[in-house]
Amino acid sequence: MQSEFSKIRENQFPETLIKRNILIIAKRNFIPLLYQHI
Repeated sequence: MQSEFSKIRENQFPETLIKRNILIIAKRNFIPLLYQHI
């Protein structure tokens, strides 16, 4: 039931989830790059 509920939420709020995923991916990718340049 948890997975079905999450699917429904994804269908209702796709844009917010996409933006949230982009922010998470950006933090994972860019923060290590910043530390490498320091």
